[in-house]
Amino acid sequence: LAESENGFYFFKRSQSDSSDQEHSEDRKALFYSDKETGECVWFCNRANCLHDGNEFCVATTSKYEQLVSSPVWFEGYLYTVARKTEDDSIVLLRYEADASAITEMQTIYIGDSTVYDYEMQAEIIAHRGYLWYTVSRNKFYVEEDPNLGTAGVEILCDYQLGAYDVNSGQTTVVLSADAQEHYYSLANPINLQGEGNYIYFEVLNASWGEQNGLTTGIWRLSCLNGETEELLGINVRIENSYFVHGDRLFCQQQDEENTG
Repeated sequence: LAESENGFYFFKRSQSDSSDQEHSEDRKALFYSDKETGECVWFCNRANCLHDGNEFCVATTSKYEQLVSSPVWFEGYLYTVARKTEDDSIVLLRYEADASAITEMQTIYIGDSTVYDYEMQAEIIAHRGYLWYTVSRNKFYVEEDPNLGTAGVEILCDYQLGAYDVNSGQTTVVLSADAQEHYYSLANPINLQGEGNYIYFEVLNASWGEQNGLTTGIWRLSCLNGETEELLGINVRIENSYFVHGDRLFCQQQDEENTG
C-alpha cells in the first residue's frame, strides 16, 4: 500500500471490466482509492479501457508479467519493481500521477533466456531522498543428460540491494551476490525499513540443515558511508518481523527451547 497526499495505491487480484466473463482473466491490477470520497478505481486514465491486460492499460499492462514489489509513492510519482514479459528483465517502474503512462527508470537485472523459470521477491522503500530496493531470484535451469535421456533441474540464486537516485538516475548497488549454486542458500536482505541515517533489514538464511528452518538476523546500513552493521546474529530466530523507532529496535524472538 502506497500513500500520497490525496489517496492510496495498491495491487490486488481482479478481473477485467470485459462483458465476456468466460474470457475475463484474473490478474494482479493496480488500483487507486481517494481519501476524500473513498472511491476505489482502476489506476488507468484511458477512456473506455477494459483493463483486460492489454499493453496500453496502466493498471493491468501485459508488458510486465510479474509486478514483484508493493508500490511506493515518492516525490509525485508511484514506483514499483516488475519483471518484463518479453525478456524476464527486472526493472524499476515509474507511474505518472495521472495514470497516463509507465516509464522504465532502471534495469536491475538483465533477463537470462536459458532460465526455465524464476522465483523472486522484491521490496522498495523511499528514504533520505533515495529509492532503496532489494531483489532476490531463484533461477531454475533444466539440464539434459544425453546418456540417461533424462532432465534435471539446477537452481542458482542471486540478490541485490541498491539505492536509486531519482534526480540523477544513477543506481548504487550496496550489497549483492551472484549465481550461488544452492537452492535458498543466500543470506538475502528482506523487510527494508528506513529510520534516521540508516536502512534496516533482515537477513534471510533459509538453511534446512543444522538451523532447522528459516533463521534471520537484523542489520543496518548507513546512508552516510555505506557501512553495514550487524545488530542481531544470524542464528537468532525472529517472530513477526521487527520495527525501528528512533535509535531503538523492537522484535520478538523465539524462545531458545523452541528453536531446535
